[in-house]
Amino acid sequence: MDRVLGLCHLPRITPFLLAAVLALGCRPTAGPAPTVEVPSATDAEALSDVQGMSLEAALAIPPDDGRPTVIAQLGPPDAFSLHFDELEGQSVRWETWSYFDFGTRFDFVDGELLWTVELEPVPDGAIYAHFYAPEDFRSGMTIAQVKALLDDQILDEIDLSDVDLEGGVALAGDQILLGFQDDGLVFVETVILTGRVGE
Repeated sequence: MDRVLGLCHLPRITPFLLAAVLALGCRPTAGPAPTVEVPSATDAEALSDVQGMSLEAALAIPPDDGRPTVIAQLGPPDAFSLHFDELEGQSVRWETWSYFDFGTRFDFVDGELLWTVELEPVPDGAIYAHFYAPEDFRSGMTIAQVKALLDDQILDEIDLSDVDLEGGVALAGDQILLGFQDDGLVFVETVILTGRVGE
């Protein structure tokens, strides 16, 4: 579920939100099944080549990165989330990019588009987080590296051991939440703001 937060609620839920994300781990967002295209003749030839390939060789093939196409057509996302996970010794990057004006969210794994999800409209006057770019964040970035990247931001540091997550730290800034485990970045989420302060 996409989070659309009012400005007045951010400080109150930050520690609990980050603790929940870090404790639960990184999982892909539920959504409709991806569409499957019928392979063309050229695709069929490529598939026959893959059938004789070992598992290691198949896993070594880089996925098609759909993010540059989305950026070129729609611009930066209005809000995004990143989750980094370790699967069989390899770092996996899960991403969701939300475009509220288009009513669409794109879900990626390691850059490959998994599916799209229809979004509910947001109120007029919502403030999007266009000043952050998903590509700026990498798995395992340290707290110091993220602070250097966001050096124009005032970031509140929250020790998540207070909510029973040893080694967990959260950084909260202007429309952004970041989660760290043992000084390595594992979670980033930007949020849009709706409503007026005090509502």
